[in-house]
Amino acid sequence: MKYKKWTIEELEYLKKYYPNTGNEILANHFGISKEKVQSKSNVIGIRKSEEFISELRSKILESKGKNTHTNMLSFGKSLYPNEHHFSLVTIYNKIGIKKFKEMYKLHSA
Repeated sequence: MKYKKWTIEELEYLKKYYPNTGNEILANHFGISKEKVQSKSNVIGIRKSEEFISELRSKILESKGKNTHTNMLSFGKSLYPNEHHFSLVTIYNKIGIKKFKEMYKLHSA
């Protein structure tokens, strides 16, 4: 995969919008993958805001019972600001649907 050389303007944009914007939106803006957005944010030390994380958690809880694992995966955003922005898609892909559902039930009770 090709290396992205970030301009000062792009870095300023990322610093301004990353805390409250989904990685997919930022990836589309920059024309790169969500993983590259996440990686660069980690390198420069920016995190998702508590408001963004709280809103995302609310959306996940609202979706409970409505094909939950699909809805959670569609967010594809970070939930753990202090744990290197683990993506739900990454977790789902690593542990599989059965364990993912069990984990979600534990954390949403």
